Amino acid sequence: MWTVVEDMASQKCHNNLDSLKRSLVKAVAEIPLETVRAMTAEWPECRKACIEAEGGHFEWHVYKQKCKTIANKLFALKSGCSVKFSF
Repeated sequence: MWTVVEDMASQKCHNNLDSLKRSLVKAVAEIPLETVRAMTAEWPECRKACIEAEGGHFEWHVYKQKCKTIANKLFALKSGCSVKFSF
């Protein structure tokens, strides 16, 4: 979520801390509710991956899990099978 806020708030130059704060507050207020819901829906999965990575980088693990889920769903739809991919 920070990346979205940072991108929105950094669209203009800030001459002082108050300007930056106002821009950050405005950016947070402008994030669509659906975006917030989508981001927070992933938190349990990200938390689990972070724990498994012992606090290290875990984004790849989350991405890989999503790919496995999608591959399994597509394969099951096409073949009627329930084979599980594990990569």
